[in-house]
Amino acid sequence: RRAKAVDAEVAHAEAMMGNIAGLVGRIEAGTVQVEVVKALEEGNVALAGINEALRAADVEAVLEEGARQKEATGEISKALAAAGERMAGAEGEWSEEAVRGELEALEAELGKEEAGKAGVEEKIAGMEEVPDGVP
Repeated sequence: RRAKAVDAEVAHAEAMMGNIAGLVGRIEAGTVQVEVVKALEEGNVALAGINEALRAADVEAVLEEGARQKEATGEISKALAAAGERMAGAEGEWSEEAVRGELEALEAELGKEEAGKAGVEEKIAGMEEVPDGVP
């Protein structure tokens, strides 16, 4: 009888140990799940910050500006290539005469710009000063 009682207590203790092991397993799994949820929350906060810093409209504006600059660069390259072709001789070498002509054309254009600036500066110098407080 005593052996049966001891066997019953051992069986009961083993059952309780199994229940405790199951509880420990569920607690560990729950702890991992809590950590996962916290990490997801932190990730969401980080994404919200990124989305605040980089709005889609801002990104589109940057991309459009980049495309405009690329197009302008292409136009400049074409203009330089065309100028090079104009200055190149029949054999593809630049002649001194063509280079000198291009230089003179650029100097003449620059002279026109400088003359225009000087004319504006003279007009400004000849204007009367506006008294303070006059709209």
